[in-house]
Amino acid sequence: MSPSHTLELLGGSPAGGRKAPTSLNVSDILRGGLPFAAVTHLKNGFALSDERLATILDVTQRTLSRMRSAQTRLSLAQSDRLYRVAGLVGLAEEVFESREAALQWLCEAQIGLNQRLPIEEMMTEAGAEEVRKLLYRIEHSESI
Repeated sequence: MSPSHTLELLGGSPAGGRKAPTSLNVSDILRGGLPFAAVTHLKNGFALSDERLATILDVTQRTLSRMRSAQTRLSLAQSDRLYRVAGLVGLAEEVFESREAALQWLCEAQIGLNQRLPIEEMMTEAGAEEVRKLLYRIEHSESI
């Protein structure tokens, strides 16, 4: 999953239309904080609930609602998490060749993750790496 494609899943380049083809450009964007519109774009594009979004951003649903009302920029940590999740959701969509199939897989316990939900495992970089590895194994038809 390229940095540009991941940003597209978040509504395009949030840096004033500037393309972000490299990880270094993305790092600069994340440091500045993604706009709340990126959250809305991911929510609408992948039918994520407010509860799931609050978990992704590590905030309460009430805080998420306040952030939405104020259209605040995300913190570095929140931006990083949202970008990581968007990248993995996009990778799952590529592997399963369907948004619906990807979402179903992400929200079901997986044997390759010790019966854990991929969407929950990607909240940490270590868990995200396990989800990424599992998706690559599935893509290359390796046994799980």
